[in-house]
Amino acid sequence: MLFGLLKKLLFPFKIAWLIITTLLDLVSNPEIIQVAFKNLGQQKMRRNLTLLGVIIGVGAIITLAALGDSLNASIEEQFEAMGLNNVFVEPGGGMGFDAAFSRIPEKDIRIVEGIPNVEKVVPFFETSAIATKGKEEASVFLVGVKAEHQEVLEEMGYISLKEGRLLSDNDVYSLVVFENFLEDTFEKELQLRETLEIGGKKFRIVGVSNQSDVSFANLGFITMVFTSKKALELFGEIDPVELVVQVSSKEHVPEVARRIEQRLERSHGQKDFSVLTSESILDIALQVIGVVQLFVLAIAAIALVVGAIGIMNTMFMAVTERTREIGTMKAIGATNATIRSIFLAEAGIVGIVGGAMGIGIGLLLAFATTFGATVMGFPLDLIISPFLILGGLLFSFLIGIIAGIAPSEKAMALDPVVAIRYE
Repeated sequence: MLFGLLKKLLFPFKIAWLIITTLLDLVSNPEIIQVAFKNLGQQKMRRNLTLLGVIIGVGAIITLAALGDSLNASIEEQFEAMGLNNVFVEPGGGMGFDAAFSRIPEKDIRIVEGIPNVEKVVPFFETSAIATKGKEEASVFLVGVKAEHQEVLEEMGYISLKEGRLLSDNDVYSLVVFENFLEDTFEKELQLRETLEIGGKKFRIVGVSNQSDVSFANLGFITMVFTSKKALELFGEIDPVELVVQVSSKEHVPEVARRIEQRLERSHGQKDFSVLTSESILDIALQVIGVVQLFVLAIAAIALVVGAIGIMNTMFMAVTERTREIGTMKAIGATNATIRSIFLAEAGIVGIVGGAMGIGIGLLLAFATTFGATVMGFPLDLIISPFLILGGLLFSFLIGIIAGIAPSEKAMALDPVVAIRYE
């Protein structure tokens, strides 16, 4: 039992030693590589099927890893564009269903404005309604803001005026919409200055914004339209559903968030709200993506394990088929180290060739996915790390070497006299 445990503990060192000695043998004796390529060339069908398993496994891992890096970078860029000096105050448990049906008392705005290092408090008034154009209907998400706070929306990347104008203090029945709202909401494309009936009230489109610079806003709020706070009062929305608090600098954000929690909890007598910073939301988003990515990568790794088993099976069959050849090589002076290096070289070559092809296919799939996401309104730049490619090649080679250990040891253990007589 103790010997078995010791053997398991030393197994990683054994692999490292085999890799080093194999590489040294290949450098000192290039004929081993020639023999390995010759042997692989004689078993094309089996070699190609073995390669396929490695290609699928490595390709899936490379695709997911590249997309994960790209998505993380994109989300970080989006939050930086929105500003990391913002604090969000939400009713209920946060940005979920409680927040959708809860409101923040108007007095909370004055409480937050009195906290040091708070530059501006922007309340958002929101509701949903049915928009009508002729006989067509569509659900819309109304966001009410004060005219002087529209610049905050521009700073955060939510609004980028393309045509018309922004809302003024006197606007009540006016709308600023995204360009894709004009194109996709009704069968006939809407136009600037066109009238739209919402909740039985007639509104006029006075401004058109480019698609939001915030990618996830494009996906989630295609039917989002901006109007004035006065317009939301017509729908019975008196209190805001969210406060965006702009802090003087990023360094003061944690302290401001802590003071907001303290003062609002003292005012309410309970904690029936959530205070979130841009960085905390970013951390949560990256953690969720990381967990999902890890889970999917684990599934993709199963394909790579299948590929490794395929390499091992191919090498065992090669040992059986070439038993007499191995016996002859030993009889004329080939050492066990040479026999082992030949089979490990073959396994390593299958691994690294399959890995290289898998990396190429994985990068193509990642590029196609990012291109498709960009076309659908979620701009995503493909990030390819050199370490990812080099790591993929090295990992593929290691998988091949590990899969070839058992077959190479079987070849080494053959008795030359018995092997030569093998039929």
